[in-house]
Amino acid sequence: MNFNWIGCNFGINVHYQKGSGKYKITQFIQEHNHDLLVGTGKFHPQYRGFSYEIEQQILELEAASVPAKNIIRVIKNKYPSQVVIDTDVYNILQKARFISFLSFLLYLFIYLFIY
Repeated sequence: MNFNWIGCNFGINVHYQKGSGKYKITQFIQEHNHDLLVGTGKFHPQYRGFSYEIEQQILELEAASVPAKNIIRVIKNKYPSQVVIDTDVYNILQKARFISFLSFLLYLFIYLFIY
């Protein structure tokens, strides 16, 4: 396995054994021609959560019709020590929209079947 665009020889080949349902490493080349990334642990999901304060600010900005890209920019600038991954902000916004949609459906259900 050769990553031509950077010339790195690192590679790992894995074979799935159908009979046993196990994976077997058939080749492992640990040789790199570049420095490995350091500090990537901060992107691990356990470190990517937002505090209640930050989540509330994200939701307040969305309620004020601030576009998602601008919300991300505001959060990154206001909390420089916080790891802010765009996908995490989009997930919070999507979750809030889904809860809002469920609330609407519940209201509609109550209105149609109770009144």
